[in-house]
Amino acid sequence: MVDPSQDSTAAAEYRTYMTALLAGDRRRCLAILSERLERGAAIRDLYEALFRDSLYEVGELWESNRISVAAEHMATAITEGLMNGLYDRIVSTRRTGRQAVVASVAGELHQVGGKMVADMFEMRGWDSYYLGADIPAGELARLVRDLRPDVVGLSMSLYFHLDALKETLRLLGDRFPDLPVIVGGQGFRHGGGMIVEAEPNARRIDSLADLEEFIETFETNAPKKGDAP
Repeated sequence: MVDPSQDSTAAAEYRTYMTALLAGDRRRCLAILSERLERGAAIRDLYEALFRDSLYEVGELWESNRISVAAEHMATAITEGLMNGLYDRIVSTRRTGRQAVVASVAGELHQVGGKMVADMFEMRGWDSYYLGADIPAGELARLVRDLRPDVVGLSMSLYFHLDALKETLRLLGDRFPDLPVIVGGQGFRHGGGMIVEAEPNARRIDSLADLEEFIETFETNAPKKGDAP
């Protein structure tokens, strides 16, 4: 899972982190995270090269029955704890007046990816409403009706939740035809992109770099709520 362009030191450090994560060694994981922060690592890079890549690898190990469900849950809990510890570094004093609602689709119990997306919006000065895992389409639509966010983000980590994603995209498209919806997650490794492409206001986001580009373009081109046309 390590990017081949990484040097051998970074690759070795990643393997050490991965070993500690699977062993449930929170202190060692935190020490590696702290070392990277001291070297000036950007939050986005930590989210992708450390948290995302390690959890993708954990997911693959679980899918191939090489680790237990308990080990997968332990690794996820450690990662969420590390992310929570970065909160003060994430919240921006700059406020844009824009809002994003982020959720995992119905049945989806993984929520780290969605939290990463919500945090990236916060870093850009947005108010992000992170709903967590397993959000039914109807409940999400009701909250969107009440909040009227600028963007909705949907996360799907497992491929067999495609039907739930399809239902959510259709419902949001029917009720809020002008609302941009971004979709991402590990579940697209096996396909499913056509479901997103079929919805005119939906867009698939494959990385946090893609997300940053989307946010920047949106801020440049989309008027704020309440602005005169």
